[in-house]
Amino acid sequence: MSGSAVRQYIANMTDGATCGFTYVSTACLEELRRVSVRARARRGAVGELVVSVQARGQGRESQRAVLARIPVKGNGARDFFTIPQWMAYEAPARTLGRKEIGADEVALYVTYEGMGAVDLLDICGSCGE
Repeated sequence: MSGSAVRQYIANMTDGATCGFTYVSTACLEELRRVSVRARARRGAVGELVVSVQARGQGRESQRAVLARIPVKGNGARDFFTIPQWMAYEAPARTLGRKEIGADEVALYVTYEGMGAVDLLDICGSCGE
């Protein structure tokens, strides 16, 4: 693989699977308007990627604040051998401020809720109008 970049991604997220990223500044969230992901829905996946945050230092039992629910739908192929293309999915973001979260930094989580499986390549937020 001389000179070519290898894409790393989170593979085969099924119902309830969660991945986390640490840490994001709360100041970034105050102007967030949309959240988008690049993902591929596998095995007839239909569901949502739920993007949420949790204040730094909070235990597992504390509730996460939901930023966005991003609908995901596959192309209907249900076999293990058909690899779908990466697709962009997005949803409006709920604006959260430092006062609501209670911390300067938060962990960002993505949880898949639905049928089938999803591969997650990346997540991005957009600010402004």
